Amino acid sequence: MKGSLIINFDEVTDGKGGNFYNVKVNNVDRYKHYTDVNNLYSTFIISGDVVNVTTNENMSVDVYRRDYTTDDQGGDKGIRDTLISSTEITTGVTFTATTIPQDYNFEYRLNISDITCFNMGTGFNGQVTDIEVGSDGSVYTCGNFGTYKGVSTGSQVVKIKTNGNQDTTYLAGGFNQNPTVILIDSNDELYVGGDFTNYSGLTRNRLIRLNSDGSLDNTFNIGTGFSGGSVDALFIDSGGKILCGGSFTSYQGTSANGIIRLNTDGSIDTGFTYGTGFNAFTRFIKEQSNGQYIIAGGFTSYNGTSRRRIVRLNSDGTLDTSFTPYIGINNVVESVLPLSDGKYLVGGIMSTTLVRLNSDGTQDTSFPSSNVNNQVEDINQTSDGGIIINGNFTQYSGTTANGIVKINTNGTLFSGFSSGTGFASNNTQMEVAFLDSKIYVGGQFTSYNGTTSNYIVRLSSNGTINNC
Repeated sequence: MKGSLIINFDEVTDGKGGNFYNVKVNNVDRYKHYTDVNNLYSTFIISGDVVNVTTNENMSVDVYRRDYTTDDQGGDKGIRDTLISSTEITTGVTFTATTIPQDYNFEYRLNISDITCFNMGTGFNGQVTDIEVGSDGSVYTCGNFGTYKGVSTGSQVVKIKTNGNQDTTYLAGGFNQNPTVILIDSNDELYVGGDFTNYSGLTRNRLIRLNSDGSLDNTFNIGTGFSGGSVDALFIDSGGKILCGGSFTSYQGTSANGIIRLNTDGSIDTGFTYGTGFNAFTRFIKEQSNGQYIIAGGFTSYNGTSRRRIVRLNSDGTLDTSFTPYIGINNVVESVLPLSDGKYLVGGIMSTTLVRLNSDGTQDTSFPSSNVNNQVEDINQTSDGGIIINGNFTQYSGTTANGIVKINTNGTLFSGFSSGTGFASNNTQMEVAFLDSKIYVGGQFTSYNGTTSNYIVRLSSNGTINNC
């Protein structure tokens, strides 16, 4: 059950010096009573300036007021949308029209949908740089956008409810530079990293933590924070420590080249020793089941020891010298997927953009190494055992795969998954999150399989669009 209802209140002169309201519902004259034939709304009554709406259960109702301050013809000049209320699993919504000055037109827009429907409308107006799913199914995004579904977001960090609407109760503020990475913890607190130095008028160098309501968590004290570059990778390990990677060179005045581990209060974890760190940026951090870390990026050495773009560290930060990466990893590594058999699927900007390594870092030659024809951005394993790969590629193993493909662990195409014409953009940088077999993709794209999808889309496990 889903639908959209537009109620127009136009002040009309009656020719005798008086005024009255001509009330239209979806451009049809309705003065006092309206009953929807599809039974989306069990009651809809217009009485004076009060509109009462009662929906069926398990519905979502979002009420917007649209004001036309200079353009009464429905153009885009002077239009202002205001969210009046947003309610899920509701049995009723009531709102009251404000006093209307002469020659001043407005309308109420009610978007009513089943709460299982993920309605993203026109999406974002700019790139989504990272995407995460919270414990309640809400979707968290960050990026260089300013509007979502045509309405100002108020922040470059946005929480989207399970019905696809922005959660306007989430109180995130503004950044002086767009954030690039987010990470949600078990308490639905959100870590936000990037190259910003100011958050809502406060000095905050490259990292903040937001409470579950979006307000700034001042108990996470980063002091002077990071300098020398941005925070581009975040990971919370099994002990609750926060690993940070990027192009930075120091934290709180202490040398930290591309890597540091923090306690939950923002202080440096001195139990993690990294020495001189990396000689270039890091992009990816993940903990293995044995407590070791896989870290990747554009570096060629760690703590003075030569290592090509990927290292394996012990839990205390020391280098695991039993892992020596394959010589063919000759450029930036963007993502690594540790596999259950101890091997690693590695993607990036290398001459071979997707390669599988043995547990010691040597190339696993049993995995086909010429399948992807361009850059790999992200690699993730799904609950059904498949592997989702995203990037700037257009083909996989000779098959059209614009920006996304699903494969088996042996490198063959996963049966039952089809992306059709895939993503369309000049640069399909993407990040992926998962929930209940749904695939949430954010990035630099404007359509998926021929359907407009501005910078965000939800897919089913078979690759079909799962929006509404």
